[in-house]
Amino acid sequence: MRVFKMSYRDRKGVIRSARNWSLDFADHTGHRRRFAAFSDKRQAEELARKIERLVEYRATGENPDPKLVAGLKAQPARVRNTLISYGLLDAATVGIVKSLGEVVAEFSQQLRARGRAPVHVDLLVTRIRKGLGHCNVNKLGDIDASRVERRLLQMKEEERLSNQTYNHYLRALKQFARWLLAMGVVSVNPLQHLSPLNVEVDRRYRRRAFTDEELRCFIQATASGSTRRGRAKNGHPPWRMRGNERALLYTLAAETGLRSSELRALTTGSFELNARTAIVRVPAASSKRRREDPLPLRKSTAALMAKHLSRRKFEDRTFAMPRKEDVARLLFRPDLGEARRLWIDSAESEAERRRREKLSFLRVIDESGQRLDFHSLRHTFVTRLAQSGVGFQTAQRLARHSTPVLLTRYAHSFTEDEIAAVEGLPPL
Repeated sequence: MRVFKMSYRDRKGVIRSARNWSLDFADHTGHRRRFAAFSDKRQAEELARKIERLVEYRATGENPDPKLVAGLKAQPARVRNTLISYGLLDAATVGIVKSLGEVVAEFSQQLRARGRAPVHVDLLVTRIRKGLGHCNVNKLGDIDASRVERRLLQMKEEERLSNQTYNHYLRALKQFARWLLAMGVVSVNPLQHLSPLNVEVDRRYRRRAFTDEELRCFIQATASGSTRRGRAKNGHPPWRMRGNERALLYTLAAETGLRSSELRALTTGSFELNARTAIVRVPAASSKRRREDPLPLRKSTAALMAKHLSRRKFEDRTFAMPRKEDVARLLFRPDLGEARRLWIDSAESEAERRRREKLSFLRVIDESGQRLDFHSLRHTFVTRLAQSGVGFQTAQRLARHSTPVLLTRYAHSFTEDEIAAVEGLPPL
């Protein structure tokens, strides 16, 4: 091992000494290695002694002294990365001392580079930071399954989180842990065996599907409704939607199961209306599955879409919708409220009117606490598929669900066999 200062000639030809002291040594494979260490000679010599001992361990195949490894792990990232490139330090071991902020930032950058939606990445990273921060985790080596579970449960109690929200945090943390393992930052997944909570015993937001009559009244009332508009806000352009445009939006959602974000991303080019079977293609960037999904359209809906898009350019948005945060407040709830009002006003007698006012027909929250919102149109699509007798696999493909479990959660209905089985029970 040699500790020295390299010399060089500057632009004027004057010989100068390098700022940092350099190390020159033979590694455990016999290759000569040279790199700049520190400007302080004592620091450079101390590092040289540690590297000499590490080379001896690597040459004999023995496990290095933990104190020696800990000392090298505490070195600047530049030194650690150099020793890793020489094969003297293990990347997984060294990764444990990286700060939480550094690694979460790397995780976020990789997700963005892979094309994940910025909104999704921000939400995921926020949950990871909050979850680990609540567990007092500052270094990756501090991540421990029992500590994470205990602190998440404590956070759930203090902030009165639902089981589903708890699971969102746990799912984000487990995804982060799997990434750490895949990238070689850790040697084992510390959160692999943590299980989610049962959301069915603590479901606080229960969504329901529209009945066929509700859906017809809702769309008909919206089609005859007034124009709704909004100003530009936080970078989002001003928007304007006539009643028939909103009715077409709700029809498309109920007949394809498209989510609000997917509908917002549609352009004229997303539709193929002149083919034998009219289809709409969901852009991969906005699809939850991150792949382009072609979906068939009913002939009547395809005809309405053709008329709606007849004067639009290929790249124009199909619907001038408000921001995601404003869809419920500015579009769906006002239209739902107006549809219910018109339905009540259409009663032929005062007695019938009073009866309708007591019913949950087109009400945002029914007597059982279940809600109607924009995503209920997707639930309605899946429910109507189940009621029409469509095969399970066909329904799963059309709903674009990754697992059959999700299909059963969305389908708010029973099959004829199930109903017949209950009806066939002997009388009491």
